[in-house]
Amino acid sequence: MYMTGNPCSKFENYREFIVATLPQLQRLDGTDITTTERLEAIQNLNSLRKSIVFQQEEYFKQQEKKKEGSGGRWYTDIGAETQSIAKPIGEMTNEELKKANDEYWNTPVDYTPENAEGNSQKVGS
Repeated sequence: MYMTGNPCSKFENYREFIVATLPQLQRLDGTDITTTERLEAIQNLNSLRKSIVFQQEEYFKQQEKKKEGSGGRWYTDIGAETQSIAKPIGEMTNEELKKANDEYWNTPVDYTPENAEGNSQKVGS
C-alpha cells in the first residue's frame, strides 16, 4: 500500500500506526514490514493512536483556518455554483440529457480499479 498524497502520511509515526492496525499488510510505501517493526508498533499502539488522533485534530484545525482565510470556500467548491445554475434534469430535452449522460460516463478518472496497477507503478518509480 502506498500512502503518497494522503494527508496522514505527514503525521509523525503514521507508518508505525498503520503497521500496528493492519496486520495483513506486508509492504508500506514500497518498504517491506519486518516482524520486529510490527511487534514494536503493536506494543506502542495506544500511544501511537493518541498521537495520531491529536495530530489529526490539529490538522483539521489548520484546514478550518485555511478555509476561513479563503472566504470559507475550498477549491472543491468551485463547481457548486455551476451545479446550482445548471438546468434541472426534469427540464432537459432528451438530447441534452443524452449529452450530459454521455459526458459523465465518458470522462476518464485517474483513480479507478482499472488504473490501480498503473497508478501504483507511477508512485513506485
